Amino acid sequence: MGDYGIAKYQSQHIRQLEADMATMTWIARSGQPFSEVDEPHFKDFIKFWNPRVTVKHSTTFSRTKLPLLYDSVMASIKSQVEKELPHCNQVALTTDCWTSRAEDPFISLTLHYINQEFELKKFILNFDNFVGRHTGYHIAKGLDEMINQQPALANVSKKVIVHDAAANMKAGISQMEQNSETLLCGDHLLNTSLSHACNDSQVIKDCIKVATELSNKVRNIYFYRKQ
Repeated sequence: MGDYGIAKYQSQHIRQLEADMATMTWIARSGQPFSEVDEPHFKDFIKFWNPRVTVKHSTTFSRTKLPLLYDSVMASIKSQVEKELPHCNQVALTTDCWTSRAEDPFISLTLHYINQEFELKKFILNFDNFVGRHTGYHIAKGLDEMINQQPALANVSKKVIVHDAAANMKAGISQMEQNSETLLCGDHLLNTSLSHACNDSQVIKDCIKVATELSNKVRNIYFYRKQ
């Protein structure tokens, strides 16, 4: 029996499974740490709405529920892309490489197109660890592999790859096996231009420094309170 003398759902009960996935979706969409579900206040919140639901341990969500959610989302994306891309003459693919604060390297591939209903669609096709140094060769190899994993892209007559102006990214795009055109990202160009302009003004640099320090303090306070 659960709290208030109410019996808990069995682990495979449809309502329990729905609650598990709803919680996992909330974690993913809001960027919450998995540990949030272990907090008493979260369990009390769920108990208020449905005392029959058992809040699983954070490791259950990270090791079991997250892969299930990922597979479900990717299957849905694949189905929609395979249905709509045959009617598209042109698509755009954006890519970027970066290293996290934990020194983990990543590469991503995002698809953009307009479907028959003239709706703009955007899907992240891949987000993975980057293997090897961030050289043009490894970038080209990684992008080719990710694109080849999407059979629906093979029959699109025109693919445009949008990227930043980094030398290694330019080299990587030029070495790809894919037959595609390239386009520099306007946001990156604007950011670079503004950065260069700011570097010429000490007043602006001082303001940015103060704003950065303030942002770091606010983030540290938030993180401390979360603990």
